[in-house]
Amino acid sequence: MIEQTDRLKGIDVPAPCSIGWDAMAGTEQVRFCGQCQKSVYNLSAMTRRQAESVVDNKQGRLCAKFERRADGTIVTRDVTRDMTNDFITNWRTVKRRASIFVSAVFTTLIGVGTGSVMAQTPAHIGNPEATCSPTVFKFSHAQTSTQDSGLAVTGTIYDATQAVIPNAEVTLINEGAKESHTVISSDEGTYRFSLCKAGSYTLKIKANGFSTFIKKHLTLRKDEVLRVDATLQVAVVGEVIELPFIDTRHMTVMGLTAGVAPESNDNRLTKVFKASYNGIRKIIGLHPR
Repeated sequence: MIEQTDRLKGIDVPAPCSIGWDAMAGTEQVRFCGQCQKSVYNLSAMTRRQAESVVDNKQGRLCAKFERRADGTIVTRDVTRDMTNDFITNWRTVKRRASIFVSAVFTTLIGVGTGSVMAQTPAHIGNPEATCSPTVFKFSHAQTSTQDSGLAVTGTIYDATQAVIPNAEVTLINEGAKESHTVISSDEGTYRFSLCKAGSYTLKIKANGFSTFIKKHLTLRKDEVLRVDATLQVAVVGEVIELPFIDTRHMTVMGLTAGVAPESNDNRLTKVFKASYNGIRKIIGLHPR
């Protein structure tokens, strides 16, 4: 069985959260708590490597849900498989030796701890997970190999901690032919569109609890595979973030409609509208008024 590292085995719950996991929006791996405005990570829904990555990136300061066994190990997806295999092997051995020990061994092997939500101590001032930051993406072109026959678009979807996002809805739209195809990301957060035509495409990614990713004018050339990896941010309910094109020479914005600019001396505007307008200007790189 996999030996669990100390940084997972030493996780403790000093102050459990009062909000239930089912009341939060998101995926089985990460959800957003509306009361404390923080992301909560389900370590038991991740592999051991993914859980360690989240703990390392957060430096141990995070909200987390997990299940713990009696020996102190945290249940993860890969550890669960190992425990199942060990249970089957040991069960057969016990049956051959003596039936009197079956009940006790069975109880010992399958006993699991209860799920807990760990309270988070802020690592720094502010709340970056509650801000409205643009979706991050990266893409590259690669020559096709014998395994990649034809044109294709592929990539991996991550959250802000670089944990993969499974079951995301990924749509690829041919901007010229107006044709669209949709796939669902795998358990490893990967997706792939094969047998594509050369041309310009729009990629759209939706996942529960995250901003909708939209990237237009992706060029797919002949005999190439276009890889687009996306990092999604936790979003306000109903929020869609589209990456705008910004001409930094004249500081004009194309592709993003922010509404009619308010007059500086218009006393009729409410404080809420002014704050929203300044927030949009801050996102696109302009100074608030």
